Amino acid sequence: MKYIIVIIIILSTTVFSKNLLTERKGFETKLLKKKTLTEKLITPPSEIFKIVKYNTKLGKMSAYISQHKESNEKRAAIIWLTGGFPASSPGKVWREVNTENEQTASVYRNNGIVMMFPSLRGINNPGNIEQFYGEVEDVISAGEYLKTLKHIDPKRIYLGGHSTGGTLALLVSESTDIFAGVISLGPTDYHYGEENSIYKWTEDEIYYRAPINFLSYIKTPTYIIEGEYGNAYAIKNFKEKNKIKPNKNLRIAIVNKANHFSLIHPVNSIFTKAILESKDGKLKINIDKEIKPVYINYRNKEQEIKDLNILVYFRTMGIEIKGKKIVKAPVYSYKKEELTKLIKEAKSIGFKVSDFKEVKNEKKLIYIITIEKEIEISKLTEVFSLSKKFRNLVEKHGFNYYDWFITQ
Repeated sequence: MKYIIVIIIILSTTVFSKNLLTERKGFETKLLKKKTLTEKLITPPSEIFKIVKYNTKLGKMSAYISQHKESNEKRAAIIWLTGGFPASSPGKVWREVNTENEQTASVYRNNGIVMMFPSLRGINNPGNIEQFYGEVEDVISAGEYLKTLKHIDPKRIYLGGHSTGGTLALLVSESTDIFAGVISLGPTDYHYGEENSIYKWTEDEIYYRAPINFLSYIKTPTYIIEGEYGNAYAIKNFKEKNKIKPNKNLRIAIVNKANHFSLIHPVNSIFTKAILESKDGKLKINIDKEIKPVYINYRNKEQEIKDLNILVYFRTMGIEIKGKKIVKAPVYSYKKEELTKLIKEAKSIGFKVSDFKEVKNEKKLIYIITIEKEIEISKLTEVFSLSKKFRNLVEKHGFNYYDWFITQ
């Protein structure tokens, strides 16, 4: 009886510990060429980052880790995997970038969360670049390194990445449960095509690098998120696959109106808030109420800031910001007929539309119309509402929105 119990325990342990690493045990990847990068990590501003070395199976590897003011309270931390090829080959991750494409995810660091940007095998480190294979183990080693730091709360260490970094983060989530949560933005479901591969193009090589094959192994809360105008097809494939054998640890969302890059900052802002509020590592995030509409909410706030700046500009130009004013928004097109549907809808919802103007630009004719409405310009609610209607109408018909102006 005693031996039977021991056998059952061993079998149970084997079943429950199964993951991507155990799945691919015995398989050896075959690289078409031994590819490495010799560029060292650039020396960062000492008050923002420092370069550290972390131990891996292949030897020590380099990483950036963010610097913060000393505190008695242990901090949350996140490993962030940058996109591109190879994944997680960080450049100047301290530079200021536009929030429409915020690939350094600086919102975490700016709010006191420790950030680690690891460089992986073959990137001036031991080994060769393997593209979504051995790098999985390197990221796990980076997570183990963070756990050894005295100022880090081991219960609140997270992993995130964007694009190829998001794909790698997802493969890591399928391989370990050492992270409190994993954020995978804009990953692929299968692969990036034979033209981008440095490994032998066989079914097995592709299989072990395709995160869609191992969703059932995920043991910690993992978020797969992409913009509506990004690689949304991959997200739909993840959803369909997860229906076959649902994994309660998996959260999948498509962000309305966002693309592959514009979703990064607003989505990471939601996770920053959740991480800071968490004391035990668990994240309280509502996919439907927070994640899916986050870009629309962010765009609305950004637009309101623009609207206020426009009002300030016209005030400095001597235009009184009070009373009834006609507010206009221009729309441009090289094809007159493309504006027809927009004009029809604009009139149906109460806007006036100007006659066409023709302007020659580089030997091409540009057709310009303005849509307009009279509002009480001193009432910000009316200004914000009208600006939002302008933008929604213009973008709905496939045109760029260039803001509004006031006429005397």
